[in-house]
Formats: sequence, structure tokens, C-alpha cells
Amino acid sequence: RLRPRLRPPPRLRPRLRPPPRLRPRLRPRRSRT
Repeated sequence: RLRPRLRPPPRLRPRLRPPPRLRPRLRPRRSRT
């Protein structure tokens, strides 16, 4: 049961990583408008 405890923490880290990936995708969309 100690392994699942380490799995939840990684979920908080990806939250900061997704923003940078979503930004580049939003840039091309603004160029179309």
C-alpha cells in the first residue's frame, strides 16, 4: 500500500507541465484569427 501513495504526488507535478504544452497550441490558434 506504500506504492499507491507515491502515485498521487506525481499527479500534482504534471499539472505544472501541461500548461507549457497547452500554450504553444493556443498560439497557433490566435494566428488564425
